[in-house]
Amino acid sequence: MTKHPLTDEILEQLGVPTDYGYAGTGMIFSDDDMRAIYDLAINRCVDWLEDNDCDDPQKTAKTLKEAIYSTQEDNS
Repeated sequence: MTKHPLTDEILEQLGVPTDYGYAGTGMIFSDDDMRAIYDLAINRCVDWLEDNDCDDPQKTAKTLKEAIYSTQEDNS
């Protein structure tokens, strides 16, 4: 079985508990929830890359960042 790229060690480095609960927020996520979110985000990025011109890696990275941050809701 292939190990998911979002390992327990990476979750711990990010401050995400690998058990249940998300410290102090009242939200409950499991490590499997975080991995599902990761998979969704990666797949959306791959879809975006397939739909866009990627001849210049730096320009592509800048455009992808702009696309990601321009579509996020303000959660503050």
